[in-house]
Amino acid sequence: MDARAPEFYNGEKPGIEGAVPGHIPGAHNIPFTTVSDADGKLKWVTPLTQYMDEKHRKPILWAGPVLAGDRLLITGTTGEMLALSPYDGQVMGKINLNAPVRLAPVIANRTIYVLTDTGRLIALR
Repeated sequence: MDARAPEFYNGEKPGIEGAVPGHIPGAHNIPFTTVSDADGKLKWVTPLTQYMDEKHRKPILWAGPVLAGDRLLITGTTGEMLALSPYDGQVMGKINLNAPVRLAPVIANRTIYVLTDTGRLIALR
């Protein structure tokens, strides 16, 4: 994800001195202004579940987010991967991975890779 203004992302304006104009191939431009309001403050916050068991206060550990197209992906020790909108933070869907995950997913060649805590490597398209 590249949060710079489109004119910098596209190489139309020079960036910091010495920087090569443009962006890294495969990067997606989501300007910071789309995730902040006119005053530069946060645009949205999505509260995530904090505990697996509220009574015993066993914390859920979250990893990510990783931008995949128009979705933010996060994984957690709940054994699920959530897809959230980068525009408003709404949960768009979830996948049960059947095992806790403490590492953020990795994306390459249009495939999402997830390594579970039990040592399973899952590839999703």
